[in-house]
Amino acid sequence: MTNSDAVRVDEASRAVSYRGQVRPTEPLVFDLIAFMSKRPGRVVAKDELIDSVWQGRVVSDSALSRAMSLARAALRTPANPNPIRPVYGIGYVLEPASTARPGSPSPSAQADFVGRSRELDAIRDSLTRRIERPHCGATHLIAGEAGIGKSSVCAEAARLAEDLDFQVRFGACPEVEGAPSLWPWAQVLRGSLRSPPTTTEQTTADRLVDELMGGGESEQLSQARNRFTLFDSVARFLGHIAARRPLLVAIDDLHRADAASLELLNYVATEPSCAAIVLIATYREHEVQASAPHRRAIAELLTTPRAVHQVLRGLSDAEVTELLAARSADPALATPLARTTKGNPLFIRQLLDAIADGTLRTTDIQEGGIAKLPRAIRESIAMHLAALTEEHRQILARISVAGRTFDRVDAAVTSERADANVGRAINEAKRLDLVEASPSRHSSFHFAHALIRDYLYESLGEAERERAHDRLARHLASSPEARRRLAPAVAHHARLALPSGDFEFAEESARYAAEFAATQHAHEDVARNLSYALDLRRQYHQTDPARTCSLLLDLAEAYNRVGDRAQATATCRDAAEIARQLGSFDLVSRAALSLVPSFYSIETALFDEELIGLLELASDLAPTADKAGRSRLLGRLALALSWSEESKDRRVGLCRQAASLAAQSDDPEAGAFALQSQHSALWSPDNLVQRIELAKEATAISTRVADFESNLIHRTMLITDLCEAGEFGEADIEIAQYQRVASTLKQPQATWLGDMFRGMRALLEGRFKELPELIKNVGSMARRLRSNDAENAWAGQTLFAMLETGSGAAMLSMLKEHIARHPRVVLFQAVPPFVAAELGRDVEPLRELQSIAAQGFRRIPRDMNWLGSLTFLALASAELRDSKTSQELLDLLAPFADRFPILGHATVSLGAAPSHLGRLAAVVGDWRRAESYFARGRDMNAAAGARPWLARALFDEGRERILRGQRKHGEDLINQASSLAKSLHMTHLTRRCAAASQRPS
Repeated sequence: MTNSDAVRVDEASRAVSYRGQVRPTEPLVFDLIAFMSKRPGRVVAKDELIDSVWQGRVVSDSALSRAMSLARAALRTPANPNPIRPVYGIGYVLEPASTARPGSPSPSAQADFVGRSRELDAIRDSLTRRIERPHCGATHLIAGEAGIGKSSVCAEAARLAEDLDFQVRFGACPEVEGAPSLWPWAQVLRGSLRSPPTTTEQTTADRLVDELMGGGESEQLSQARNRFTLFDSVARFLGHIAARRPLLVAIDDLHRADAASLELLNYVATEPSCAAIVLIATYREHEVQASAPHRRAIAELLTTPRAVHQVLRGLSDAEVTELLAARSADPALATPLARTTKGNPLFIRQLLDAIADGTLRTTDIQEGGIAKLPRAIRESIAMHLAALTEEHRQILARISVAGRTFDRVDAAVTSERADANVGRAINEAKRLDLVEASPSRHSSFHFAHALIRDYLYESLGEAERERAHDRLARHLASSPEARRRLAPAVAHHARLALPSGDFEFAEESARYAAEFAATQHAHEDVARNLSYALDLRRQYHQTDPARTCSLLLDLAEAYNRVGDRAQATATCRDAAEIARQLGSFDLVSRAALSLVPSFYSIETALFDEELIGLLELASDLAPTADKAGRSRLLGRLALALSWSEESKDRRVGLCRQAASLAAQSDDPEAGAFALQSQHSALWSPDNLVQRIELAKEATAISTRVADFESNLIHRTMLITDLCEAGEFGEADIEIAQYQRVASTLKQPQATWLGDMFRGMRALLEGRFKELPELIKNVGSMARRLRSNDAENAWAGQTLFAMLETGSGAAMLSMLKEHIARHPRVVLFQAVPPFVAAELGRDVEPLRELQSIAAQGFRRIPRDMNWLGSLTFLALASAELRDSKTSQELLDLLAPFADRFPILGHATVSLGAAPSHLGRLAAVVGDWRRAESYFARGRDMNAAAGARPWLARALFDEGRERILRGQRKHGEDLINQASSLAKSLHMTHLTRRCAAASQRPS
């Protein structure tokens, strides 16, 4: 569309005309048209429209929509039937050539979007694919230097999306210094939907925004909820609205994102419930490369399914020519501009603006007078600032301390000038387009570009900058309410006020910021602020050891919540040393409990002597009157000793003391923990009935007192015990209860354990199609939590899934790496002989089995892994026909013929024990006993619905009968096994059945 074909807007006569014909408009509608016509091609936020056109009056959505509809009708032409487009979740945009103003140049710099067709085509493909395939979203990462056009591509993508009937939600990482964590996600949640949200959706969105910004939670969950819960809620909400209508979520300027926002983006990109969302995130590649957290976040995002990485480079000569045409500029400038700016659109526009203003000559560019880009931009900014008076320039320089965005109060505080002088400086800067009114807040402004703010900031001397930062920090902290709400900004400015500022104020501000970040579950920010507070104490040689110790323990907790166990442990050890020297019960007990792993309070094979020493010291220091506290410390000490067989007698004594103290305290939670400690610290194959009683009693107590986290731990114990007893019907009831509690609490540990239980049942019953997603969820959580237990669960279920479906060989190398990391766990050493024997590798597994046997089977600790370890060894021994080890294992396992051996906390069930005992009895030649065991094993597996283990039992018995000369009976059993294996898609067992049938007698 040419300018001559555009609708003309004459502000002098307040008339809108098209081809000489005046189009009547209401006064307010004309004001709206005039405002938009000065901003063609630019997305104008609703708040900006209301502030500027309605002068801040309250305006309903329907009134705004009506006015915009009338404005659109007044500007409509045959060539442009939709001159004003809504950008849903953001505002509106006027098509660049829709209007022309008498005496004005052709469309502004905002209207000249050119190039980027390759990037937009890729985004269009993702949008189209999402429409065609409901669960096929995408993640587009758009990188490039400042001004290269990332935000413009994002805006064009939003336009493409809304043309395809997508909802669009937009968030920008703030340029304001000290902004709260998770700010861009609050914007995403606040964004309006094309189809109005339901009341429930609006309520949910409002609640989530409140939580993201550190709002309160229900008292019931205040202690239990964590950042995972919040992220999961946000992801599920976005997934829900995406199911109602296709959704595009765009996050701009990711290089400025806080750590929590990066983590939430990664969570949404990988969460299955968000698979239908198209994500776009833009960032400056050089700034990301300079930041390890941002670099890691981008690397993780690039590994997500359907990730698309696009790096924007400078415009080509042809595209620069197109941009010049849109600006009615001299096309001869295309090549020198492209060369001088490397095709950066923003810098090209800045130089063209300088030419239009007369502050830069065309010949400077054509003749190469601008030596290099940084100098050109500096000169361009300096030329713009040259029109300011020296006083106003100094005021703006001090205002720049507040960041790119500021308000009149910030300006007055930082500049140390009277309000009238500040107001005149701001107005003069607005007139020169150096400063713009903020669309989001009344009496708020922002520098037109970050480069202007940076130029002004750098022009200040160090001492002057520090004084301005100190004034602003103290102003922001002037009231308790503001101190909490603005804690990140206060800490930022207090930090930059040093060294001339007040170190104690800076340290206190950092701690306030950490407390505020904790309310947002922004644990990386908690750690960052606490680390800074500790650095200040060291730098200024502060000697209050109790305060330092407390800060270290807070920092260790933050590292634990982030999932950085190594940093948490190292930090906690520093704190523990100080606590020991002080002999403070509170600090020692905090240090001891901070060293304890989460959830079960003990991880597989973890024997930490330092933890044990701290728990012992805390127990000694505990006040006699604090019976509940002493009970908990003694119970945790018993748990810490779980992996030491030599300490069994001591564990028994500790558990008795803990139970006695809990009973005296009349504290039900202490009583439940004492039961939990006794169950886990004294776990052996000999006390199954007692374990079930303890787990049921603990579960009943934690249910009664609504201690959700403990309740999940107690149900995990009970589920494991019931599965070992073969009570799978009752176990399924507990698993369903577990899932209901977990869905309320949404702890990370609870989530993966729930998937693990379901995976165990699917493995046992042969529902292999359900396994991949469940195992994937467990593995994903293992990586996220850096949890040994979750990794072990993932490895165990992956092993059996691959073995049953014919891919067991691929697991041997992984198993050996796993064993190297956990040399103390006999269970892990027992698995490779079993897998290798299953795969027909006779020599190697026999050597490994004999190596374990040489150390003595009776010396294997009778802990929670004893039954599983010996069952694996029994399976390997029977497969290898080793009569000596088979007899030893038969004698050890015979008392447990009523069990279903379990790995870990119900990770994997190994089927009915009698089937395995039958194989051992057959190998040692006790056929009458073998037949009895085989019959009992078939019945138990069939009753439990353990079809894969029933198929294995039929195959094993069939082979043994053929070896005894009962060929027909044996072949019948193998045929039954083959038929069942085929129906379950057990590839490995099907092949073994076929091989056994073909083997001559």
